[in-house]
Amino acid sequence: MKKQNWLLLLAALSFSLLFYNQAEGINYLVFDLLLLCLVFTASRTEERTYMFYCSAAATVVAGVAVLMYGNGLSVLSNVIALIVLGGTRLNPASSILLRGAAGIYSMIAAPIFAIEKLFTPNPEPPIESKGRNRWIALIPVVALLVFFALYRMTSPVFARFTGEFDLSFISIGFVFCTLLGFVLCMGLLRSHTVAELRDSEAAIPDHAPDQGKTLKLFGRTFLVEEENQSGVILLCTLNVLLLLVNGLDLGFLASGKLPEGMTYSEFVHQGTGALILSIVLAVAILLVYFRGTLNYHASNGKLKALAYTWILQNLLIVASTAYRNDLYINEYSLTYRRIGVYVFLLLAAIGLVATLAKIAYKHSNYRLFRNTSFSFYFVLLFAAFVPWDQWILANNLQLARQRGMAPDIHYLLTLSDEAIPELCKLYNAGITGNEPLVYERLSYRIYLFARKQHTTDWRSFNWTDYRVSKRMKGIIGSGKWTELALTAHSNVDLEVMSELPGIQKVILGAQTACLDSDPNIKGLTVQRSED
Repeated sequence: MKKQNWLLLLAALSFSLLFYNQAEGINYLVFDLLLLCLVFTASRTEERTYMFYCSAAATVVAGVAVLMYGNGLSVLSNVIALIVLGGTRLNPASSILLRGAAGIYSMIAAPIFAIEKLFTPNPEPPIESKGRNRWIALIPVVALLVFFALYRMTSPVFARFTGEFDLSFISIGFVFCTLLGFVLCMGLLRSHTVAELRDSEAAIPDHAPDQGKTLKLFGRTFLVEEENQSGVILLCTLNVLLLLVNGLDLGFLASGKLPEGMTYSEFVHQGTGALILSIVLAVAILLVYFRGTLNYHASNGKLKALAYTWILQNLLIVASTAYRNDLYINEYSLTYRRIGVYVFLLLAAIGLVATLAKIAYKHSNYRLFRNTSFSFYFVLLFAAFVPWDQWILANNLQLARQRGMAPDIHYLLTLSDEAIPELCKLYNAGITGNEPLVYERLSYRIYLFARKQHTTDWRSFNWTDYRVSKRMKGIIGSGKWTELALTAHSNVDLEVMSELPGIQKVILGAQTACLDSDPNIKGLTVQRSED
């Protein structure tokens, strides 16, 4: 069997061993490092370009983010980094988006090409096809594992018979996890690309082309002077209109009062909607005018000045919308959605600044696209390292203290596990209002966290969960939280309580089924509610 086939099998097996029945943690970083070693081994010297090493570094950085936080954003950044890495080997000079598209194409195309190759007649001598025949032999092995798992699920007798052997790791889920890893890793180790698309992108110049004295647009021919004049008239009119909009907007912001009959939510959302449309149209119009010859026209000074002014005015809209969002947060507290507004505003500002640089340095439109896509990718990697839940929790608690009122505990209960210890302290201090529903929901969050710790191992370790576990054991061990109310849930595994030493009583509902009725945990009392 060829070396690359052995590497692929090793990667697929590692994928299933690291991720099957596990949560997000150090397994992502371990897999990233292993896969990078395998990709480096499978790649040719000419494929190991500067951008290849940059993409590899970004993948490791994203893996570290998963190790630190283990949340959805860090996982998303890690997945995207791996996809970009897969497209970088054969497309090192392409934009981030094209490399990502090439990575996805490779993951889809590689298994298809491999299957096609298996069933294509081999014109080579038999001595050269030994590795190929061994590869085909894997098909019955995979089929055997799949049907073995299915038959264990179908027949209790067969399951009991095979249960005498330690085959617990073989399940339908494990087999499909391995197949998934096989497909994904094949796309990374056996990169494919659309050469025509890659070559077409490489042929696009970095600077805008000089098309001569005439320009073609929408099937019509114009003189450069005519297009320059139309641009001056259009941008002059739009600048005046936008100046009026910004003036009125800043006037209301300076007064500190909302427009009559408008709420904070409408004030922010209307500004954001207008911002989306205005920036998209602004960039589109500027790209049409500065797509080619007008960048070099001797009389384009006024047009450039008006374009710069319009970009700056759009940046002013970005700033005013950010201020509106800040007012909204100070009034109603911080949420994921309001953080999303800030992220969008940042991306919009990056796009506007990149457009300004495109006009100033006579870059082509595609160069602008490539620069902004790289910037957005960098923002994603950076965002994966920001402790968003800590910020939301700290901001909302501080705002509640300033107002002398209880925080929105029901929203805070939707945050990640990182918030659980602080919410327990708030409940014990009576700040949450001590509602039975809050106690029930918080108890269930503690139970779910303990269940994750109980059903996973070192592969799911991440720094945030470690800190939460340590703090929760301190709270429970000090006697400040000794009961869990799980009355509203249909199934509860009492073995999970071994992760929570110090919990003395678990209150279950009348219809709650115990997955382990005899957990044999010293000092634990199980009580049924009468409801």
